[in-house]
Amino acid sequence: MPASERDRADADCVRAELPPTASAIDRATADELDSRTLFAASRRRTIVHQGERYCLQLTRAGKLLLTK
Repeated sequence: MPASERDRADADCVRAELPPTASAIDRATADELDSRTLFAASRRRTIVHQGERYCLQLTRAGKLLLTK
């Protein structure tokens, strides 16, 4: 992916961040979360880990892509 596309995807990831819904939390277990639930509202999610922001994306091919 070209750098400009990656930068645009990163910016979209921050904008696409949505709070989890109660139904998604209800269906999740301590060890497992179905990706259909995770990506129901958006193809991008932001994860904060040790103060760093990461973007988890669902690609067109159905793969998961984690970027910093």
